[in-house]
This record gives sequence, structure tokens and C-alpha cells, in this order.
Amino acid sequence: MGVIVFFPFLNLFERFLMTRFTDDQSSTRYIRMVPAREGDLALEALEKETKRFIHYTLDFLLHAFDLDDHLQSEWVDRNFHDKGFIAKYEFLKLLHGEIHSYYMAMNKEVLDEKERERAEHIISAVRNAMFSAKSIKDSHGDIDQFKNSSSSTKYQVYLDKKQEMEEFSRMLYGCLVRPTQKAMFDDVVVLYNRVQQGYSAQLKKLYQLEASHQLTEVDISTLINFNREFYASYKAIVWAIKDYLLEDDQAKYFAELPGFIR
Repeated sequence: MGVIVFFPFLNLFERFLMTRFTDDQSSTRYIRMVPAREGDLALEALEKETKRFIHYTLDFLLHAFDLDDHLQSEWVDRNFHDKGFIAKYEFLKLLHGEIHSYYMAMNKEVLDEKERERAEHIISAVRNAMFSAKSIKDSHGDIDQFKNSSSSTKYQVYLDKKQEMEEFSRMLYGCLVRPTQKAMFDDVVVLYNRVQQGYSAQLKKLYQLEASHQLTEVDISTLINFNREFYASYKAIVWAIKDYLLEDDQAKYFAELPGFIR
């Protein structure tokens, strides 16, 4: 009975909420301006919103290592930049859901085959960026532990990952502004190889520390799991950049590459 009584007021509540939150910075920027069924205009809005989402994700990754004030993107609003770590993650989840709902509502029948493939690549980029954020969020407790550890070995892991995150993010930002497809493809390949080599090298180093009894059994387990999450995040954001930037034939190259994070 309560649900039935509530139905007549739905449109009234909708109008109130749309008016109340029109200028809310915690919502989408581009796709809210274009109806989802507007064909190529909707696709263009989806592309811009996805680029914004990727930049926001990079800001979140940098925040985990206190680097977000050092590297800032013009695509990131101050309202988001000033949020805390968990608040940023909750925002990304909300934005991810809104973008995905918009994609599902798009009238793909009015798009040609190439445009439909582009839409699929874009939403794949959003999914991968969200996965990257989740991996860092899940390992944030470990990051704080290493940062504040009295163990020189664990603190050095934090410093190494912080430096790597800074260098990696600069390369990602560089990919997003490359002028040609060839340059972008080459850079994304370099990024992928860097992730692959970094994961293997770090795993080997951890095994050496274990063999020399510099870490306890609990410490080595924590570090191995953190290493996997850290590079899984890297791999996912590279995949997001790949899906967003590269053409279909270039993107297929990465599908044939062997996996390395286990």
C-alpha cells in the first residue's frame, strides 16, 4: 500500500531532484547534457566523459601515494581533487555506474558498425579504469602500513612504489596527449612491457628477501599480495588507455599478448 501511495509523487520528486542537483559537481559533466539516444552526439559525449573518468582515476591512484598535489590534470575538478581517498573512490563508483547506464540506454541502432565498435571500446576503458581503482583501493591498507613501517625493507617498498607510480603516471598522461595513432600505440606498448617487467622483477626481489630471512612469513605474504594488486592496477589502467586511444586493429594486438599477473 505504501508503494502504491508513493507512485503519484514520483514525477514530482524527479523534478525536485533534477533541479536540486543540476550544478552538483559529483555527477557527470558531458553525458548529462546529451540524451542517450542521440546517436553520434551521444557517442561523442560518452568519449569525453570517459576521458574525464580516466583522468579522475589517475588522480585517485596518485592520491594513494600522496602524489596528487604533485601531478595534476586540467581534466580534474578541484571539487574532486580535494576529496579524501575513500570519498574519491565512492565518487568513481558513482560515475562508473552513471556512464554504464548511459551506454546501456544509447540507441546503438542508429550507429554504424565502426561507431558501435567504438562505443564498446569506450565502455571497456571505463570498466578497466574502475578495476584499476579498485585494486589500489583494496591495497591501500598495505600502502599505509609500508609508509609508516619501522622496517627499512617495507618502507623502501613504499618509496620504490611511490617513485614508480609517479613515473608511470607521467607516461600515462603523455599517452593521452600524443598527436598520432602511431605514437600512442608505441607508448602503450612500452607501458605494457614496463608493467610486465616490473611485476616479474619485483616478485623475484621478494623471493630473494624471503630467502635471506629479511622478512617474516606474514610480511612476505603481504608483500606478494600487494605486488599482485599493484601491478594488476597498472595493467588495468594500461588496458583502459588502450581501449580509449587505439583503433580496433591496434587494440587487437594486446588481446594476443600473454598474461603475466597470477
